[in-house]
Amino acid sequence: MLGLLGCSAKQPKLPTYQCTQPKIIDGDSIVALCPSGETRLRLNCIDAPELKQRHFGREAKQALASMVDEPFTVTDWGLDRYNRVLADIYVDGQSVQRQMIEQGAAVVYRHYCLDEHLLDVEQRAIEQKVGVWRERGLQQTPWRWRQLQPPRD
Repeated sequence: MLGLLGCSAKQPKLPTYQCTQPKIIDGDSIVALCPSGETRLRLNCIDAPELKQRHFGREAKQALASMVDEPFTVTDWGLDRYNRVLADIYVDGQSVQRQMIEQGAAVVYRHYCLDEHLLDVEQRAIEQKVGVWRERGLQQTPWRWRQLQPPRD
């Protein structure tokens, strides 16, 4: 990926465009119709629980589906290693990533993002015990959970 995003250094001017017809894959991935055609989007700076990670994954997918309306705005950070567009997504000017973290439907993806503002939002979600923070069930971050899963055949 593009390194640690969201640092306080001046951000480069990134491409921004409108997309429609969102299909929610999970809590941090969408396929949508964008100017270049059907596009796989990976929400930048967040990691949502995997669909098989207890009930949290399904709840994260539902939360994202409730937030993403059309048309929505994408700020394009480039492609990740899976050839998805790393995207900041906005609906009516509101950051979808911030809302996901605020509701406890996702965590800040610290391997790739150290945005102080998002870390503060996450800390408030932890203190308020919302979403994944409402019970002791998460047990590990989504990235750690993926590491502990047996390899796929």
